[in-house]
Order: sequence, then C-alpha cells, then structure tokens
Amino acid sequence: MRTFLIAVAIVLGLVWFGPALITLLVEGILLFFVPLLVVAAVAGVGFFIGSVVFGSTVLAFSIAALVVVVLGFSIFWPVLLLLLIVWLFSRSRTQTL
Repeated sequence: MRTFLIAVAIVLGLVWFGPALITLLVEGILLFFVPLLVVAAVAGVGFFIGSVVFGSTVLAFSIAALVVVVLGFSIFWPVLLLLLIVWLFSRSRTQTL
C-alpha cells in the first residue's frame, strides 16, 4: 500500500507540477544553448572575416613581391647576363679529387 501511495503522489505531483517542471527544464536548456550558439556564430563570423582579411593581405603582398621580382629581372636582365658571363669565364677550372 505504501508503494502505491508513493506512486500516486508522484503521478499527482507530475500532473500538478508537470508543466512548470517542463518549462523550467526547457528554459534551462534554452538559457544555456542559445547564448552558446550566438557566441559560436559570432566567433565563426570573426574567424571567417579574419581569415579573409589575412588571406587577402598575404595574397596582395605576394603579388607585389612577384611584381617587384619580375620588374627587377625585366630591367636588369642585361646586367645579370653580363655578370653571369663574367663569372663563367673568371672562375678557376681546377678540380680537386
């Protein structure tokens, strides 16, 4: 009989306080997960923007460096060719075994 009364008390408690308990449970879960999702979304957007800005900056500096190298070769190729010829003819030809 005692077990039956405990079961009836539990059922009545759930019927009486069930909606309030479910509301507290759902609100607790939402209170935890909604800010977590918002922070994760903001962090993801910040990471994306940072990656785009850093990537475009690296790309711009790489293109600028390539332009400087190509410009340097296009301007100084005769001098570089003469220096290569002088180096080829002026190096010593002795071989050590």
